[in-house]
Amino acid sequence: MVSGPEMARLIGEFEVSTKNKKKTDFRHHEQRNHAQMTFGRDITSLTDAIEEMVNPFAENSKDLLVLDSRDLADLTVIDMLRQAKSLGQEEYDTYVNERLVNQTKPITDPIKRNKLPLFSRPPVRENSRAQLQLSSLKNDCSLFSRLYIASQIGVVISICSST
Repeated sequence: MVSGPEMARLIGEFEVSTKNKKKTDFRHHEQRNHAQMTFGRDITSLTDAIEEMVNPFAENSKDLLVLDSRDLADLTVIDMLRQAKSLGQEEYDTYVNERLVNQTKPITDPIKRNKLPLFSRPPVRENSRAQLQLSSLKNDCSLFSRLYIASQIGVVISICSST
């Protein structure tokens, strides 16, 4: 029983050391103060941007404005947004018919990706024939100027080597 007081002292030290440790925070990272403050700043800046502009819903304009850059959206983007609900419903119906009702495709087949025009992805414009001809002429002009300079240098070099 000599070890009895020693064990009591060790247990007491252990209990004191575990009480001093911080408790672990089990909250989600978005529930912490910094994330909440950042979210509040983002909301404030969004409402300020909307309040600076005229109410977009009060206008009778068909234009669509990008809030952060204040640029007008392309017409293809506007048309796609107007048709988004019907396009989504149509694709949902074909998915259900092909995979669940008719079972013509396995459910594990990937769904095809829509390459819809977005605000961040401007539509690709094809070059017209005139633009292609213009770029070809610019390239030819650049080539001829380099050839001319090379021929002049070649003449100077041949004159220097003959003397």
